[in-house]
Amino acid sequence: MVDDIRTMPKSNKDLESPMRPMTPPSPPRPTSPTVSSVSSHGESGWLSKLIFALVGFVVGAALLGAGMYFWLGQTQAQTLADQKAGFDQEKTVLSNQVSSLQSELSDVQQNLKDLALPSSSPNIQIENSDVVDPGKEKVSQVVIKIDNETIQTVTNTGLNFELPIEGRIFKTFPQATYIEIKQQRGEAVTFYDMQSVALYKLDHKAKTLTSIVLPETLPRFSAYDISNDQKLAALTSEGKIHIFNMETKEMKDFNLPDNFISAGDLLFSPNNQMLAFTAAKGPSIGSINSSIYIIDLENNIIDKIRENPSTASLIYHIDRWNGNSKDLISYYYFPR
Repeated sequence: MVDDIRTMPKSNKDLESPMRPMTPPSPPRPTSPTVSSVSSHGESGWLSKLIFALVGFVVGAALLGAGMYFWLGQTQAQTLADQKAGFDQEKTVLSNQVSSLQSELSDVQQNLKDLALPSSSPNIQIENSDVVDPGKEKVSQVVIKIDNETIQTVTNTGLNFELPIEGRIFKTFPQATYIEIKQQRGEAVTFYDMQSVALYKLDHKAKTLTSIVLPETLPRFSAYDISNDQKLAALTSEGKIHIFNMETKEMKDFNLPDNFISAGDLLFSPNNQMLAFTAAKGPSIGSINSSIYIIDLENNIIDKIRENPSTASLIYHIDRWNGNSKDLISYYYFPR
């Protein structure tokens, strides 16, 4: 076999297969599904944390809201309880005030009934006279009449008065008149001298004369007054003021203040809760000083409302009450 020399390999290298140069392998390019998988895991974790945080926030807010609601509820409940207690207390006070006002209204209505003027005011006469019987001692008498009709005759022998007696009207109400019968004095009598006095109530409608029975410890007194509700009698005796309840027969005693020795011009306030009086003292009849006082009969307190200057000798006299206040008393005085 003849070989064609042109086709024969020149050397062994020519027999080798041509080899390409070696290059490092390129890293595999991530495919689209792999990238998508990693991204979805990261977003899922962030979203979970976000949801967890939101859930925690909502739960915390709910708990905080519940706590605030409970606290506010308790606070409001306590406030309402305090308000209710306050309202209950105010209700009690108002109820007591209403009861007091109703009681006062009842008293006023009763006073209005008592003060209702009769169809015709009676004509009351007081006649003082002496009766002389031959061979007997002179008898002094007081004849009490209504419209010229003799209601009763009172004599000094019946009163155990040693001196002649004299009667006069000292206070009048629409339904009754109060009469004093006292012993006459031959010598000058001052306003503050104690005398033997008998007090009577003349009922206009019934035309009866009733003796006001005073305690036996008050046989002599110098001044007196009857309250406007005709329940109390005020009297002075031996340096004291006595408040005598004519219904219950109870009596309160008040010592004269500031070393005063006598009192006069006793006068009840319109509502019968206070008593005004003048107190006097002095070494002689020509140098008597006096002052004006008020007794609070509900609280048993004596209060001075007018004081006599130490450099002057004055006798105060109470004119009238112009209301139920200490500042509404009219008075006057005489220099001595």
